[in-house]
Amino acid sequence: MIKKYVRLYLLALVLIFISDVGYSSEKISMAVLDMDANNVSAMTSATVTDLLRTELFNTGRFTVAERKNMDKILKEQTFQQAGCTDTECAVEVGKLLNINQIAVGSVSKLGEKYLINIRMVDVEKGSVLLAESIQCDSEDKLGEAVKTLAFNVSKRVPVIGKILYVSGEEVIINVGAADEVRVGMKFGVERLGQAIKDDKGKVIMQEKDRVAEIELISVDNEASKAKIINKKKDVVTGDTVRIAEAELIKREVKKSVPAEKLVEPKKEIGVVVPTEKSAGGAALRSLIIPGWGQFYSDRTIMGIVYLGIEALMITNAVSKYTEYDGDYQKYKGETNPTLINEYYNKANTAYSDFTNVVSGIMIVWVINVVDSFIFFPAQTTSTSALPYNKNGLCLDVIPKHSDIALDFSYKLRF
Repeated sequence: MIKKYVRLYLLALVLIFISDVGYSSEKISMAVLDMDANNVSAMTSATVTDLLRTELFNTGRFTVAERKNMDKILKEQTFQQAGCTDTECAVEVGKLLNINQIAVGSVSKLGEKYLINIRMVDVEKGSVLLAESIQCDSEDKLGEAVKTLAFNVSKRVPVIGKILYVSGEEVIINVGAADEVRVGMKFGVERLGQAIKDDKGKVIMQEKDRVAEIELISVDNEASKAKIINKKKDVVTGDTVRIAEAELIKREVKKSVPAEKLVEPKKEIGVVVPTEKSAGGAALRSLIIPGWGQFYSDRTIMGIVYLGIEALMITNAVSKYTEYDGDYQKYKGETNPTLINEYYNKANTAYSDFTNVVSGIMIVWVINVVDSFIFFPAQTTSTSALPYNKNGLCLDVIPKHSDIALDFSYKLRF
């Protein structure tokens, strides 16, 4: 029991120490070779190369070799970096500089656009680790483009860290949420073996021994707790942790965006007609426009009948009201008693006809609604929904049945 509390105490001290000193994942040593200039000046290419060195360093993920130190070391080895843009040459330079990664690339101008391409070469594996590109529409925006490019690269490089503390089958590593890791991620644990040096004492190769695999069980901002799995040897403080290849593939897939997703879709107000039709939906449509519910339920002939009848009756109602209004105005302006009585009777007759027609319109309207509900075809589904890009209103009424009552709900969507 005492040992358990001692371990918890030491673990708490480690976490406090990490948060205080600001530990983060191991920085990757790298160099940026002079970028090729395609249809741009040598000065522009050199400026972009210097900017890229600065911005990669500013991401906090890399230690970047300075140009002067690179030139000095390469000069001592009688190596010219001019024209060194392929992977094989980059690996050779990386070994001479004793660094992990080399960035090679180009700055090009196509029409009015500037394009920056870079490839990150893993010196140890001798292969391209990742490729990234960005473009801008003017030379003035190259600085911002380089900054974005460096940020994107920093988020794609494999995460490397160290074992800071070991407690039984659990460890603390200096990799956390700031490095975009999450609970459940797996890391390989490696231990550096014998270093091979040249005649000048420079390390030119160092063996790596796979010790174990760990899985994150809790993640803090700059540190994480993990459990040891697939152990081959005992894990000790100082061992290197590297994100597993499978996790790296997941990160790449997650970050990749299909080309069509890069174009913002055009926003339109449209009609959304529910795929499943209902009798309530038909009734509500017929309540708004006579015949609409019948069209909705594919009863086209009845839809035409109700719409036609209502159109004729409304036309007749307008005619009767116009007739009434004319006779009424004549009645108001007439002084001859005989004609006053005549216009009065005509106005009354026209108004009576108008109200009768309006009553008929309402009766047919109600019948049309009842018809659309009662004679709605069973289990009708939409085969000709209105196009999504048309303007309008979507209405849907859904009847809800229970043993006691029948009620309705409705949706309005624009």
